[in-house]
Amino acid sequence: RTRGMLGASPLLSDLLLRRARHVIRENRRCKDFAAALRAQSTEPLGRLLRESHASLRDDFEVSSPELDAMVECAVGASGCLGARMTGAGFGGSCLALVESEWAGGFLEEVRAAYFQRTGIEGEIWVCQSGTSATVT
Repeated sequence: RTRGMLGASPLLSDLLLRRARHVIRENRRCKDFAAALRAQSTEPLGRLLRESHASLRDDFEVSSPELDAMVECAVGASGCLGARMTGAGFGGSCLALVESEWAGGFLEEVRAAYFQRTGIEGEIWVCQSGTSATVT
């Protein structure tokens, strides 16, 4: 399907097609994420985060085993709607969307699961979204 979106160019290698597929689909995910926020619908948010991480890992190839483990531990923890890597890639950070009432348990669950899986003590911070910036 990506070949069709890019005009079926024989000049693009499979690697470049995967990169382009990530960019095209990530743009769509961003638009869908914004629409879900406006609709106050949380289910699509988690799915979009999970899809984004899979695309970054598989198509753009900028994740790492440790970061994949962190995302998997987060997604498997109580209260987590979805997670994905963030940052420049090849390490970096994981962003997880967690229902606020589960935040404390989520921290402990992910910390323990990640250490058990990797032997690394990850740092985890709880953040809350604020109001958006506006121009008047």
